[in-house]
Amino acid sequence: GFRFEFEVPGIEQKNIDISVEDGILSVTGERISERKDEDRIRTERRYGKFVRSFRLPESADTDKVAAKLKNGILMIEIPKREETKPRKIKVKVS
Repeated sequence: GFRFEFEVPGIEQKNIDISVEDGILSVTGERISERKDEDRIRTERRYGKFVRSFRLPESADTDKVAAKLKNGILMIEIPKREETKPRKIKVKVS
């Protein structure tokens, strides 16, 4: 299958959106600053929205996408479709 991992520390599950449309996996998220300190001199964290999009191979089974958020890591797994096997057709003699 296919596995995607994103570092999303400080982003809540409700602020992450995952979609698959026309073979494109899109991940959107937003880190919202809860602090409104006017006296802050420096911040090491970035706030705001992000969007990442990836074209999936045709073998990806987009009906079975699974996502999990754990310890600031978003993991998305997409299994491969079962390959369609060639079908043999018998010819009948009449």
